[in-house]
Amino acid sequence: MATAAEMSTHPAIDRALQLAARNDPAASSRAAASAERLLEGRIAAGPAGFTGSTLSMDGFPLEIAFSSGDPALRYTVDFGAP
Repeated sequence: MATAAEMSTHPAIDRALQLAARNDPAASSRAAASAERLLEGRIAAGPAGFTGSTLSMDGFPLEIAFSSGDPALRYTVDFGAP
C-alpha cells in the first residue's frame, strides 16, 4: 500500500493527506488508498476529472473534514464519472 507521500491523485489531495499523516500516518495511508480507488475514473480523466462535481461549490470531488472533538480523518468522495 502506498503512503500518503507516494500518492498521485491530485496535488491538493496529496498535500492534505501529507498534513494529516503528521497526526495519524496509518489513517492517512488508508485514506490515500481509498481515495485512489474511489477516484480511479477521475484520476484517469486527468485534470478535467477533478472539476464538475456537485459535492463542493468549486466542483472538487473530495471534501476533507476535521473535528476538534475527535481525531478521526473524515472525508466525502464523489466517485461518479467526471
